[in-house]
Amino acid sequence: GITVVLDTNLTDELIAEGYARELVSKVQQWRKDIGLELTDRIVLAVKTGSDVMMALNDNRTFICNAVLSDGLTEGGLEGAQTREMDLNGKQVVVCLKKVG
Repeated sequence: GITVVLDTNLTDELIAEGYARELVSKVQQWRKDIGLELTDRIVLAVKTGSDVMMALNDNRTFICNAVLSDGLTEGGLEGAQTREMDLNGKQVVVCLKKVG
């Protein structure tokens, strides 16, 4: 007999990674929806609560690399397209603007 024990507790790091991965997934779909090329660079801005923003900031490099973003800031972004999104139950407003 083999016994397997799984720890199903979510740490703050796992929760933060979940927000980041959900944002990446939704931004990638958004890029596709608006017809961006695979190599098009973007910038992102996010409006959300401090807990989610801290989680996204902790995963900034991963997010930017995954979606080809030259930046991820908090707040708005002039001239950008805007979408409301649900990241694992948290409402966020994301601004996306193509670079160049």
